[in-house]
Amino acid sequence: MKTHLKKLLPLVGVVSCFSSSLLLAASHYGGSGNDACCPTKKPEPVCAEPCNEEVTRMKVFEECKYREITPDAGPRVACGTDVFITADFIYWATRMDGLGYAATNIAGVNVPQGSVSHPDFRWEPGFKVGLGYNLPHDGWDVFAEYTYLRPSASDSTANTSRSMVRLWADPTATPFENVSSARANWDFDLNVIDLELGRNFFVSRYLTLRPFFGLKGAWTSSSFKITTVDSLDATLGDVVDMSQDFWGVGFRTGMNTVWWFNKYFGIFGDFALSALWGDFDVTRRDANTITVNNVVTETTTSNTKNCFSSMKPVFEIAMGLEGDYWFSDDQFHFGAKLGWEMQYWANQNQFFSLNEEGSHGDLSFMGLTLRFRFDF
Repeated sequence: MKTHLKKLLPLVGVVSCFSSSLLLAASHYGGSGNDACCPTKKPEPVCAEPCNEEVTRMKVFEECKYREITPDAGPRVACGTDVFITADFIYWATRMDGLGYAATNIAGVNVPQGSVSHPDFRWEPGFKVGLGYNLPHDGWDVFAEYTYLRPSASDSTANTSRSMVRLWADPTATPFENVSSARANWDFDLNVIDLELGRNFFVSRYLTLRPFFGLKGAWTSSSFKITTVDSLDATLGDVVDMSQDFWGVGFRTGMNTVWWFNKYFGIFGDFALSALWGDFDVTRRDANTITVNNVVTETTTSNTKNCFSSMKPVFEIAMGLEGDYWFSDDQFHFGAKLGWEMQYWANQNQFFSLNEEGSHGDLSFMGLTLRFRFDF
């Protein structure tokens, strides 16, 4: 009998504990409230919101009840004006297609063999300057930048054992077919203004993106002059003098990306696309020359002008290294970028032959770009 009672004692203890728990729960939720340690009703959670099926996205936005998934990546400074300036040194090579000015052929062969002479393009320095402002709205920023470059190219060739023909000759007023020497000079002025509205943000701890859109404005001026001398009479020659002015404005969009190694250094990759609607103003003057006692006299044979409007695309891409540094308790920021930049301007060579109209080639830039940025 004692053995059976010992076996029942644990069961009685479990039943007693379970009954006590039920009584305690009943007194907690349904009791009279006489016990000061037990509240009369179940307390609501502090963060609980009343049920409201009419909560709209605008209401959530106004009450800031959302989680920022793309934090602002700045760079921003403490207690500053949110203004920043940039200065770039560029050292670019320029190429314009379709500027071959003379063709040489080996004399006395059945099948012509030779080459085309082109202006010798050189590397030229230029600059960019920019001004920006970090808006107090969701990390947006506005930025304006001006670019200036003035490249040039020249070349000359002489006829020794080869025959030479002109590629830009006036077919209606040519006193000779072959030339003994030719020289070409090309000059170009580039002016560009870019306006951007963008936002720089983190998509991960070490990757930032800055999509942007805005406007691009450009005005360019170029000249191309070819001088040749007759192979039979060195006192005779001709001149083809052409000029081209272009201005255009249009939309521009793109993205700046930085792949950070740590807080201070990373690799950047940028690209942009623009569509410019603008006007071309192209002129051509042809003249015959006579040289007597080292005095050159020109006789104009034709003046031709071609003006039209067209839309031209512009592609930009760059890649390199970038670094950021804050100082004076984060009240100032200094940034630097060193990279290789390339730009492609489609159908920018609108110089024309008198028996042919249309684009002769594209314009391209490539080279080193060194940028400094200062935020204050």
